[in-house]
Amino acid sequence: MSDPDELQSPASDSDFDSTLFETLTELNPAPGVNVTKDLIDLLRLFGRDACRLLRNQHLVYWAVSEARDVTDRIHALVAGCRTLDEFYEYARMIIWMETILVEFTAITETESAAPRLGSSTNAGEDIDFIGRFTENRRAIRAQVEHFMAARFLQDRFAENTESIRNSGQRDDEALLRIVLTRLQAYEQLLTTASQSRFREDLDLLNSRQGALDPTQEANSLFLIQSAMLLEIVVSGRDRRMVYRREEVLFWDQFIREVKIGLQQSSEHELTKAYMAMVAYVKTNIALEIPKEFAELRSLVAHIPRPYHEQSVVLVSACAALVEEFRWNRSFARFDALYSAIHASTEALMSAVIVDPETDEFATALASIVSCLELFQVHWKRIGDLRLISEVDEVWYMERAHGCS
Repeated sequence: MSDPDELQSPASDSDFDSTLFETLTELNPAPGVNVTKDLIDLLRLFGRDACRLLRNQHLVYWAVSEARDVTDRIHALVAGCRTLDEFYEYARMIIWMETILVEFTAITETESAAPRLGSSTNAGEDIDFIGRFTENRRAIRAQVEHFMAARFLQDRFAENTESIRNSGQRDDEALLRIVLTRLQAYEQLLTTASQSRFREDLDLLNSRQGALDPTQEANSLFLIQSAMLLEIVVSGRDRRMVYRREEVLFWDQFIREVKIGLQQSSEHELTKAYMAMVAYVKTNIALEIPKEFAELRSLVAHIPRPYHEQSVVLVSACAALVEEFRWNRSFARFDALYSAIHASTEALMSAVIVDPETDEFATALASIVSCLELFQVHWKRIGDLRLISEVDEVWYMERAHGCS
């Protein structure tokens, strides 16, 4: 069985662990009848989904192996069937087991196909992943409890209860270890001032890593959610989070929210504590003007005809957008402004070599117009933006006639 790996992208067939699959789904020799064909197909489908998960989920592996054992029991009943009551017994078991497997595969298929933490440069999408992870975790555990509660498994209820708790704890410990290891690697990205505060948060999470209680699943989930949320901020994959992680107040607020959450015991209160952390991470960030903006004017000084006039208008438009942004520094506005300034920078850098692709100016114009629409500013307040995409025809005529 492979070690737990980072959750980066959906699994592919090349990631499929065939040895694990055979171990989990290999059945005893079945009787030569077709009544369990669909059941066997569903078992193998569930097993394949389990083996395509991007991290070991021992709780799911337990469910696959139990489903395999129940299928073996059904085959034994089919082979030894002598009475109508025995027929009814295995028929009920087949229908019940097929239903259980269909429900399991619906969950594991979603789990194996979804984008993973760290696969997006948008913090909101990564936070959405934590939500999907939470839903799938609860769904898997609820389905396992439903599976175990069936009368067909009551003869080993105590043994199964312990197995489920141990498997769930192993899964939580493995996932938390992955996220904390990744967090440790990000420390070098922080400023010196932020590093000491970061270590305090990391030490708190690490101190709880070896003390997860399988009977307190909500607390374990809260720790995992907190670690994942901190990873999203510290990684800086979303450029907005770079501003967040450098705020001294962020570290004070984050560790305070974690400590408050760890004092709770009910799932409802822990959910509230986590959502409060999410709300804080996503709001009131001291977003700064993109650094590229300061370099635009210096680029214009190096741009000759035929693109000089276009470049001047382009920079003027960006300057107007910056002034509008200062009044409302929202996430959406920051993204739009960043795109407009970045596209303008690309256009100006190409214009320096005199023979740029005109598409780059068109791209910059489109980004600026999109930004204006979001900011609800009319383009006439800036000037005739059409000049950005117009060609200096006089320059071309002069060049055609050999004029300098």
